[in-house]
Amino acid sequence: MYYRIIKAFKIIVILASVATILGSGYYIIRESNLEIAQRLNPIKEVGGNTDFQINIPKIELEKKVIPNIDPRDEAIYKEAFKQGVAHGLGTKFPDEIGNTYLYAHSTKKVENIDKYAGWFTRLDELEVGDEVIIEYGQNKYTYSIASREIIDPRATGVYTAYAPVQMLTLQTCHPRGEVTERIIFKGLLIKTTPLVKNTQTHLLKGTFVSFELQSDPSIFTAFFRLGNRERSNYS
Repeated sequence: MYYRIIKAFKIIVILASVATILGSGYYIIRESNLEIAQRLNPIKEVGGNTDFQINIPKIELEKKVIPNIDPRDEAIYKEAFKQGVAHGLGTKFPDEIGNTYLYAHSTKKVENIDKYAGWFTRLDELEVGDEVIIEYGQNKYTYSIASREIIDPRATGVYTAYAPVQMLTLQTCHPRGEVTERIIFKGLLIKTTPLVKNTQTHLLKGTFVSFELQSDPSIFTAFFRLGNRERSNYS
């Protein structure tokens, strides 16, 4: 059943890419392409307290995501890379239907990742079926990698293409530290779980319940304390 879903997703991605190629051109970056994408996907303002981060267990990556970064402005995206991974201006957020586009540098040597902010250096180690976790707002979004491709850096279809599902696209330079090509991974959303770490609800005077939703959403542990209001931190 899982592989049927992945196969259907690939067909959707192919059809969307073909439509983009026919409709807006594939190999030349046109200013209008991004402008069209932004008209179709109005820029969503993200509050300063909104958590947004990426976690890829296989390559031991956990970084903050900087929202609404224009890929046409080198000064802006290089500054964003100092803080974390960039989210493409005009693309969707994890809680919306459509394409959430994240990009970052790669560097030739793994030991230089921190020095050059090459957060996506090891991205090329991912394979179909690997998981990518995005924390955004109050939820955790788990994606399964469905496709991998190498493209010309002038190909904008992967950025502006319409997606009828909640899709994640990851991009970096390829080969590592080079600008000759881009490596693209597309992920399909397979699970959404709430980010509830420690919530306390008062019941009666001197009584409260503290509960924690752990990493496995099927496990729910409740802790009950009676008598006094002593609080404990389950973090």
